[in-house]
Amino acid sequence: AEQKGIELVVSSLDKIARLNLQFVLLGTGDAQYQRLLEKINQKGYKNISINLRFDAVLAHKIYAGCDMFLMPSVFEPCGLGQLISFKYGTVPVVRKTGGLADTVSDYQPKEKTGNGFVFEEYSSRQMLKAIKRAITLYKDKQSWRRLMRKLMGYDFSWEASARKYMELYARLAEE
Repeated sequence: AEQKGIELVVSSLDKIARLNLQFVLLGTGDAQYQRLLEKINQKGYKNISINLRFDAVLAHKIYAGCDMFLMPSVFEPCGLGQLISFKYGTVPVVRKTGGLADTVSDYQPKEKTGNGFVFEEYSSRQMLKAIKRAITLYKDKQSWRRLMRKLMGYDFSWEASARKYMELYARLAEE
């Protein structure tokens, strides 16, 4: 869907195909994008896999098996994809908007801060720069593993949220 930034992905696939990576796309959506992706899939890229179907089991395998998760959304009220990617230690590459801006901060190599790779301008050029920055860090295996462990340490479960609500209610009851 347009909301998820598919325009950026589609317009960048030729350049993505030239990077030293494997790219997997899974999902269904607007008919116009389905047709466009079917045409792109016929190009026979060796390092791009386009899977135009709904498959929840495969989606979790992709999250678990990938090193990075691309979410270049136009807008994103909440965003669950990046939270799922955290659970698997899959580093998000996102556009700074909505819930993505609230949960993903840009990785700073010198300070070793941040938890993903963020770009602000909605453009394929900026998205590709963020992907390339992620690839650069990926080559530093020790730093990459440290970042993955950090992500897997997050707890966005209902149990953690419920615990925070209980603490809040207890404080309010004391007042």
